[in-house]
Amino acid sequence: MYTTNTDIQDAYTPHFKTFLRWQQATGKWDIFNAVPDYFKELNETDYAAGTIRIKRSAVINRLRRQAEGMRIEDKYRLDQFIERLNKAAETKAPKTSTSAVGASKVISESEYHIVLQKARSTRQTCFVMFLWQTGCRVAELAGAKLCDCKVEAKTVDIRILGKGNKERHVYITKPLYDRIRETFRGEKYLIETSSGRKYDPDYISKQIKKLTKYAIGRALSANNLRHSFATNMIERTNKIQAVSTYLGHASVSNTLNMYVHQELSAADLFGAEVLL
Repeated sequence: MYTTNTDIQDAYTPHFKTFLRWQQATGKWDIFNAVPDYFKELNETDYAAGTIRIKRSAVINRLRRQAEGMRIEDKYRLDQFIERLNKAAETKAPKTSTSAVGASKVISESEYHIVLQKARSTRQTCFVMFLWQTGCRVAELAGAKLCDCKVEAKTVDIRILGKGNKERHVYITKPLYDRIRETFRGEKYLIETSSGRKYDPDYISKQIKKLTKYAIGRALSANNLRHSFATNMIERTNKIQAVSTYLGHASVSNTLNMYVHQELSAADLFGAEVLL
């Protein structure tokens, strides 16, 4: 009844392709058997809970979209199937204890330079530098096109299509752009494989995890570099609304919940003189 349609292109596409590759590797093509097994394996990986939830949502989103126009009985069967997936202990989504980003998920500027010094390839260096400078999601890095890059004297303006097909612009330095062009020599994508395809976001994140584990003893993902950009930029500018817009967050409340961790001290409440 259900097929693995790859024609749809949206923010879920890279995560759904992970599922397709898993199907090809395992030979499990029957959706009602494959999806539960895939969700079980996801729950056993070292992905963060938020990443697992996104990858699950990508599969469920495709199933629901392909069910459009089907008979009511088939839609009901799908709804019951998804409900079982969401309730069963082995296949339900992991809980996220908090949306706040802790210090362990953020690298300092000094750690960033150590990571660059210990990079094992120029490709790794470019991945890290781009995400550090832009705060982009890894899928946005993989999907950045040359035709959307506007080269200026010292910076390059890059048009990004993020979640929900929301357009925004990010910037990198001209030297980094030149380095990327020299390293990847892409014809369509800014960062492109030797066969002319865009990079798999999972591959980029795994490269960054290996590098950061080797360089600073903490296996950090591409998303951790996004967290680092956000944290550092808020501390430097205190422009929370501007940082939220630049990151492509749906609401400034998301940014506040994740990156602003201020607490009131006794001195704030009563004044320093009262405590003397």
